[in-house]
Order: sequence, then C-alpha cells, then structure tokens
Amino acid sequence: MKKTKIFLIIVLLTGLFYKFNLQKNKTIELVGHWHLEAENGEDRFAKTIDFENDTVVILNKHIGGYGGLNGWHYSDKLLKFGGEGIMVKLKYSVEKDKIIFIEDSGNEKEVSPLFYGIKCELDCCDKQSEYFYDTNVEIDLPLELV
Repeated sequence: MKKTKIFLIIVLLTGLFYKFNLQKNKTIELVGHWHLEAENGEDRFAKTIDFENDTVVILNKHIGGYGGLNGWHYSDKLLKFGGEGIMVKLKYSVEKDKIIFIEDSGNEKEVSPLFYGIKCELDCCDKQSEYFYDTNVEIDLPLELV
C-alpha cells in the first residue's frame, strides 16, 4: 500500500512538472495569416504575410486582387522572396505574440526592425478592404450574409 502511494505521488509530480515545463516552452504557431505593421509608422511594402506551411510563405496574398509574392521559409528563421534580378531576404524573431522582421542585408551591425506581424485569427480582417487595398477609391460592396 505504501509503495502504491509513493508511486502515485511520483507519477503526479512528474505529470505536473511536465505540464508546466511544456507551458513555459510553448512557442507560437507560425502557420496562418498575419497582419504587418511598420515599426516606425511608415507605409510598408507588405500588408500581410501568410505562412502556408513549414516552407512556403506568401506576402500580400489576395491584396489588390493579386495572388501574392511567393517565398521560402528556412529553418534558420530566414525568409526569401523573389528570384530573377531581385531577392528580398528577411530574418525574423518571435516575441510573445508578435513576429519581428528585419532585412537580412548581411551586415549584422546595421539591423533595425522593418515591421512586425500580429496573427489574424478567424474573422479578424476585412477581406473586401484587403482586396481593394491598392485602389485610390473607397469601395464598399453590398454583402449578403448567408
């Protein structure tokens, strides 16, 4: 009986330790739709970023009716966009519920954040305003709710 109690206490303590350790080391899930904001308040070249999976990332998906700029996500927190003639490289770091993006210019001494991303959960953005983002006209189409 005494051995059973000791065994149960050890199992319980191990389970609690494991649970709290997992919560402490919990990382943010990158896959999904993110809204981008400039650190300095200036206009930015990208409004959204979509992490499709572990390797594919898209800038400005569906912004202005455009399919977006496809890129690649590398394991060393590096994103690359473009190809022929022009290549944009971004490094990122995760801080709490935000992603901080910096340009990978190769010079680590001159690093300043370009923008940060905030994850967009279900129904957090207006698809219509994103689609017509690049137009100079305010467009408000009647929408029927089903």
